[in-house]
Amino acid sequence: MLPGPPTQQGPEPELPGPDDASTLAASAWALVGAEPRQAQRLATRALSLAQAARDPASASVAYRTLGMTALDLVGVDEAIAHLRHAVTAGRRAQAPPLIAEAEMGLALALQHHGDAARALHHAAAAVRMAPGVARLGLQRGLIQERLGQLTQALDTYGATERLARATGDQETLARVRCNRGVLLTYRGDYAGAETDILAGEALCLDLGLTLMAAGARSNLGYLAARRGNVVEALRWLESARPELEVAGDVRHGVFQYDLCEVLMLAGLSRDAVEAGRRATDLISGTGMQAEFAEARLLTAQAALRDGDPVTAETLATAAGRAFSRQRRGPWAALAREVVVQAQWATGRRDDALLAAARRTASLLETAGWGASANSARILAARIALELGRPQVARVELRLASEHRRGPVGRRIQALHAHALLLVVRGEGAKAQAALEEGWTVIEDHRATLGATELRVGAASHTQELAELGVRLAVDDGQPAGVLAWAERGRAGTLHQRATHAPTQPELAESLESLRAVVAELDVATKHGGETRRLLRQQAELEEHVRRQARLASAADGGAARAEVAPDELHAALGDRALVELVVDRGELLALVAAGGELALHRLGSAAVASRESGALRMALGRLASGAGTPAPLRAAAREAVQRAAAQLADQLFEPLAAQLEGRPLVIVPTGAFHGTPWAALPGIAESLSVAPSAALWMRGHAVHPAESGTPTPPIAKVGSRVLVAAGPNLAHADEEAEAVARCYPAATLRLAADATVDEIRTLLPEADLAHIACHGHFRDDNPLFSALELTGGRLSVFELERLERVPRQLVLSACDSGRSAVRPGDELIGLTAALLRLGTQSLIASVMLVPDDATRRLMTALHAELSSGAAPPDALAAARQSLDLSRDDDLVAAAAFVAFGSD
Repeated sequence: MLPGPPTQQGPEPELPGPDDASTLAASAWALVGAEPRQAQRLATRALSLAQAARDPASASVAYRTLGMTALDLVGVDEAIAHLRHAVTAGRRAQAPPLIAEAEMGLALALQHHGDAARALHHAAAAVRMAPGVARLGLQRGLIQERLGQLTQALDTYGATERLARATGDQETLARVRCNRGVLLTYRGDYAGAETDILAGEALCLDLGLTLMAAGARSNLGYLAARRGNVVEALRWLESARPELEVAGDVRHGVFQYDLCEVLMLAGLSRDAVEAGRRATDLISGTGMQAEFAEARLLTAQAALRDGDPVTAETLATAAGRAFSRQRRGPWAALAREVVVQAQWATGRRDDALLAAARRTASLLETAGWGASANSARILAARIALELGRPQVARVELRLASEHRRGPVGRRIQALHAHALLLVVRGEGAKAQAALEEGWTVIEDHRATLGATELRVGAASHTQELAELGVRLAVDDGQPAGVLAWAERGRAGTLHQRATHAPTQPELAESLESLRAVVAELDVATKHGGETRRLLRQQAELEEHVRRQARLASAADGGAARAEVAPDELHAALGDRALVELVVDRGELLALVAAGGELALHRLGSAAVASRESGALRMALGRLASGAGTPAPLRAAAREAVQRAAAQLADQLFEPLAAQLEGRPLVIVPTGAFHGTPWAALPGIAESLSVAPSAALWMRGHAVHPAESGTPTPPIAKVGSRVLVAAGPNLAHADEEAEAVARCYPAATLRLAADATVDEIRTLLPEADLAHIACHGHFRDDNPLFSALELTGGRLSVFELERLERVPRQLVLSACDSGRSAVRPGDELIGLTAALLRLGTQSLIASVMLVPDDATRRLMTALHAELSSGAAPPDALAAARQSLDLSRDDDLVAAAAFVAFGSD
């Protein structure tokens, strides 16, 4: 007797046609690709009827349906059990075609389970038993593809396509085109892949295979990302998301897997790690060991790119062991490549690692994983150079530099290898030319992106090129060359023409909903209310906003090149000095432009200076913690401030003293130094401004368009429109706003009760100078949600990016409003970065928490200076003089505010 059917979940399905086992089983099988849950319910009923009628043929079809739907909806263990029953029932029916179909389904399930040997055995048996059934060839090709046997799979798909056309099997033809498209994507044949997947999607839609069509769109997203078109990739994924997220853990897990790949290729490594973890969690309970291992490997790759080599090595090692058990050699080589890269990142340098990198590169090349092979070859070359084996490095770099076609990542990778090869050969000038070519590729790619997140992510491609360019210029003793490559390697996103976020109603509605939820959450938090539901809603809405914003198209005109000619820089500086910090091989360098000269200074360990900067911020933060802190602790904190500030000043500015000569100062930081409270350092110029790059400072200092040849006059001297606003729940905010407004008789004033988000969003584009006194919220987890707290909600970076215009000069009297998250390539994300990119020329904001009363007094003094025509850095310096620095709160306020941008 055949085993009983599984317990049916949900209501009894509406049965189609005659209520007999054969009809129901056939109907169920026909729905596997379109409605797997309905197919499962019909197959359950058909199996019950088949058992009652002792009809093994119908039972075999029903079991096969239950097995194949289980792969999507339940898990591989249940699928294997059903498919074994399908084979047994087919044998009892003495029906070779049914046996063959069940055998091939079992083979596919075993492959998912990680049992490669038995999967191939059952697949071969199925094809021998029914050589003229196209669907069997399709599944055999899929097994070969998943095992990394790409050439064999391609041949199998070709034969299956011909057979499907000859027999009129349109469903199998659709599946062949979709599956082969994925295979061709792996092999780098992107044109062929696009043709196949689009044709497969169209056939799926014609046949009503909606889930498979959604899977095809997801694959088109992965293909677009591999080609370098990140926005198109995300659009395809968003079009597939609704069907796949609700189609069961397996399909949802595979969708998250595809999303992880696309986010990683887009340079959004932190988001890619999260997507990879979601994929791993979803797949882990399904028994699909093959997919589970792949998801762990992908998460390891994302973790490596996110700067977490320890996690990457752990995950990749586990995945590699699983691939070895599953006899998937090419996949094991991919895992090994991540392990080797992670070990290099943690500081390992030895002959064994070199041998492992070279062996892995050869295995990957043989398996057809060209990009990963090149990555391993470049790593092998770098190891070889550090071990003093340049001949080995030349061999590996020559091989890696040959592949200069394909998506942006691979082209840049090959050009980087070529430049390194030329360096090894002693051909520095040619190496610079190769780096220049790579930089053109990066700029062309970044100009196609609209969303800030994607532009910042694209900088992940820039880092190694810029670092090598700086290194060559430093070794050649060329300060101008160091400046050129240092500028290219920082804040490139801020040079691009501002692209406003999409204005479609859906995004606007999402932002409104998010603002309402955050406001409700603030109230609940303050009054001890229930917050779990609101936090969940906030997370969901934030993710929705981010997904929509990423679909923005690039602005016409692309990006402005981050070029700085030393003579133009000297002319713009006048009597100022510019100090640009650069890190080269762990050493901190300073480029100093002053008095018509450009010089390069060595400042010692970058790590030591970074620690002192962090210690300074921490000590100031302790001072800002409030008057309730015991006096001994406050005294210790003040002493720590003085010590850290003195040590940082000694390391960074003492070696530059002769060239600076007390000049007004422009500082261009790098890395962690973007958050340094520079005014706390003794012995440096009182009038100082901070800019993300020298090129950006020069852009803001350009001549006034209406007065060619005349420097842009201060805001207050041209009768500008002034907006002054206060936010809610902040002591002294209204008082501060009223005091500031008195400095500008024609100012538009909005006190907290009237300073709603909508009102300020409407007024900001009309202002030339704006002052906003409110609470600031910096979001290190997602800086694009950093915001100013206004009445009725928060004005976030996403909201600011939708404005058509921002004030030329802006003062944010708010905690943390000047902080930015620093991403690879010295890319900045936060309120400051957004405003400078959108066109604000001068921004005064705080890089840390600030005390309310001291801030109010500082701001009042600041605007007294600004309204009399002082330039922002000079006005802020003069305002600091009005504070009593013997008082802790005044010291914090004086140190925390920074003049960003130009005058």
